[in-house]
Amino acid sequence: MTEGMHVLVVDDEVPLTGVVGSYLEREGFTVSVAHSGPDAVDRARQDQPVLIVLDVMLPGFDGIEACRQIRQLPGYADVPILMVTAAGDIDSIAQLKDLEVLALAGTRITGAGIAKLSGMTRLNELNVMNCTLLDEDLETFLTNPNLRIVYAEGCNFSDAAVEQMKYRFPMLAIFR
Repeated sequence: MTEGMHVLVVDDEVPLTGVVGSYLEREGFTVSVAHSGPDAVDRARQDQPVLIVLDVMLPGFDGIEACRQIRQLPGYADVPILMVTAAGDIDSIAQLKDLEVLALAGTRITGAGIAKLSGMTRLNELNVMNCTLLDEDLETFLTNPNLRIVYAEGCNFSDAAVEQMKYRFPMLAIFR
């Protein structure tokens, strides 16, 4: 089913693109990699991927600008782009109104940050790794009608938060 489907993985960390690329190849995807914003746009134009995994922090220009430029390419308006960041720069990410899936790593998820993400009308999936969500920010998180969290690993969630999230997001996988 995945055979011949092309994924572009973009990150300035060469070992990371190797690990992600190897995993995707084992699953039957064809993979290309890029390590800068300009290279990401060029590879997208050349390779016509069905999915792009794009880091926010890149040399040349950042992943946000790369995303904008890729979206301007003919035929790329609906290609899924998975933005990933360890920077925790929710202000920058929230500028991407068409983002559908977001993965955050090492970020403190605040009520204000969630409110900013709420403005991203197409965002429907959030994956978090090694993140902190304080109980006082939990209500804003749980009442966001557009947001569905599906994966949480190594996060500092209280037991009460975990119970509430399991109720709100029945398909949630939590790994502490």
